[in-house]
Amino acid sequence: MIQLPFNLMRDQPNYTLEELLAQCDPNAALPDEMDWGQDID
Repeated sequence: MIQLPFNLMRDQPNYTLEELLAQCDPNAALPDEMDWGQDID
């Protein structure tokens, strides 16, 4: 599992867990934000 920058969550409370995951792993981005990510395997 990817270790999330918890200090970033404290500094940026606006970020959601999904958004943080998206920054760490493009494949974990939300489908509505990166729909093309599902097509590229």
